Amino acid sequence: MCNLALPICQTINTMTDDYTRLLEAARELRQWDTPAEVARGLSAGGFTVSDQIMTNWKGRGISSIGILEACRIIGCRTEYIRSGRLPMKDSGTTGQFGDLATRAAEIIDAMLPSDQQKLLHYLQVAKDQKRLQSK
Repeated sequence: MCNLALPICQTINTMTDDYTRLLEAARELRQWDTPAEVARGLSAGGFTVSDQIMTNWKGRGISSIGILEACRIIGCRTEYIRSGRLPMKDSGTTGQFGDLATRAAEIIDAMLPSDQQKLLHYLQVAKDQKRLQSK
């Protein structure tokens, strides 16, 4: 039984699994009930997502960068979106850098090499922008 908002339930059989889990996490953790609300929420969080991107994710699956950014903004675990592995959200942070580094390494290791390169580029650009802003 689908426990999502009616517009989402009507098309759930045509969605990829990661897209379905993204909508579930967005609804549970952010109260975003429709794909349009998810797109607006992600865009407001700093990751521009159009209705067309949402349509592409629905039919083709979510890119690795899309999963990372959506999880950052929504507050859910990447493992939940990727595989459905519970819990949806971490119960709390330990604050230990080692745990964070280990988790980041696991996520990056699971990515395609091309997506790893994109992530590396994204991080380098962010680092450069931060350095420029601090001058």
